[in-house]
Amino acid sequence: MLATDDKEHTAWQEGIKQGNTEILKELWNCAKKELNTEKLYNELLLAKFDGKTTAWHVAAIMGNAEILEDLWDWAKEIERTYEINKNLLLARDRKERTALHVATLWSRIDVLEKLWEFANEETTMAEVVKTIVSHRQLGSNRMATCGDMWR
Repeated sequence: MLATDDKEHTAWQEGIKQGNTEILKELWNCAKKELNTEKLYNELLLAKFDGKTTAWHVAAIMGNAEILEDLWDWAKEIERTYEINKNLLLARDRKERTALHVATLWSRIDVLEKLWEFANEETTMAEVVKTIVSHRQLGSNRMATCGDMWR
């Protein structure tokens, strides 16, 4: 289940990169039978592509809100919402960007709306904005766009 290819990606990561929700659903169902909760959470849901980029970053770049929703639902099966927000929504890639940054940079409005929905389940958007703004990774024009959406 966690075997890797020559790029050190698992089948799970390849499914995310390809945006194939059906394969991901099958892999998730198999993984639940074979892996314990810790491995499901850490080695699938929180798996990093390059040491820092999460599945959420990849789905945000691709504009795949459906994968984000599936990942969120699966994470909620095994973890509290607060921890999911901290580990997925606020996770940073190698350029110190969150999935919200990436979705904004790639103009993925449907993904931003989905991330907003997830963030509001337990974390206040003020906390998310404070965390993101403190790193100042977005240009002023893009931050204004992001800020306008959250009003």
